[in-house]
Amino acid sequence: MRRAISALKDNDVEKLNLEFQLKILEENQKKIITLDPVIRAHPLTGRITFWHEQTLNLASSILSQTKGISRANMANLKKEAEIAENMAKMYLKGIRRNNRSDIETLIDIFTTHVNKNPEVNNAFNKIGLIEYVNELQLANETYNRLYRKRQRMKIKIHSRDENKRIVKEAQEALRSFFDQLNIANRIYPELNYKPLMMELNTLIAEFTNIIKTRETYNKKRALKAKKEKEAALASKKEPAMKLNVEDNNKGIKINAKYYSSVLNNRKNEMGAISADSIVGPYKL
Repeated sequence: MRRAISALKDNDVEKLNLEFQLKILEENQKKIITLDPVIRAHPLTGRITFWHEQTLNLASSILSQTKGISRANMANLKKEAEIAENMAKMYLKGIRRNNRSDIETLIDIFTTHVNKNPEVNNAFNKIGLIEYVNELQLANETYNRLYRKRQRMKIKIHSRDENKRIVKEAQEALRSFFDQLNIANRIYPELNYKPLMMELNTLIAEFTNIIKTRETYNKKRALKAKKEKEAALASKKEPAMKLNVEDNNKGIKINAKYYSSVLNNRKNEMGAISADSIVGPYKL
């Protein structure tokens, strides 16, 4: 919608009798941009990433140190070193190969076991690594708390029903704009609407190419997801729309369904729509 507004502003809207339509589009644009936080980087993401890396670094350090102490083969710590190394290997070895949810679970089980099992707790205490375990537990709990908070904040940004309402209003505004543009072109034949129409047509040509690329990407992604799901134990096809522009003397017609389709497809794909992301780097 933003680029459609920009195209309209590049023309003399007062002369073309489109001031009201411009105002309506701008009002809807204000609502559309409120959906942006749903797909933009969340303000908590940086902190969540930091604590995730912190847990991995601490886990790696604990594993490495238990190996080193065990290899030192100290007679007075041999049993404790063996217990600690086996426990670390069981839960922390190769932990980076897991997804974040599994990493969180493995670390939680590991730290709980160390704290609840007297023999294991004594082993880590004697070899001097109990503080590392406590720090690992704290880092994991902090990551978990921030992650949950981010999820709750995302839910509060917009309910799904409100997103649908905003998208529907934006679609209706665009349809109304195109309808009024066609009407104005018939009522005021002496005015030249063709430059505006051709600019919109150029935008739609760009959008169509990007949508085709996205369609191909979505097919591949859906196929990959399906294969992964079958191996471990889904597609969407966006319609290509076309804007038809006739000679100005015959009257210019716009297929308003195009913009509606772009908005609707992105809504279905992401559950919430942003005008800044309707077609990748291109913005309405």
